[in-house]
Amino acid sequence: MSLAYELGPPQTADYREAEAIIFKWQADLMLAMTIVLVALLWTLPGSHPPGRLPKYNPERRSTFSIADSEHVCLRASAALHIRRVIEIGRWIDKAAINTAPRKNDQDWLDACL
Repeated sequence: MSLAYELGPPQTADYREAEAIIFKWQADLMLAMTIVLVALLWTLPGSHPPGRLPKYNPERRSTFSIADSEHVCLRASAALHIRRVIEIGRWIDKAAINTAPRKNDQDWLDACL
């Protein structure tokens, strides 16, 4: 085993900056993937305008819709149950019937997506 491997990557400012950039890029990519998934697969049927994205962020009280939150939960739950991710699917089933979700609940749901 080489000494370089045992010591790990260099801990220089440039390395830490590159690591932070990569982490941010990964986070941005996951957010973009979530947005695309919701946009392509989970638009609201029969809504006005057609294909409207769900408004399920409870911190945005002016646009939040409990029906939209339920829609996202039910779609996510169904997808997880099909893939046999049962425990998370059950948690989302419970989230779907939550009549007063908080931002933390939405963050957990987003993490599951």
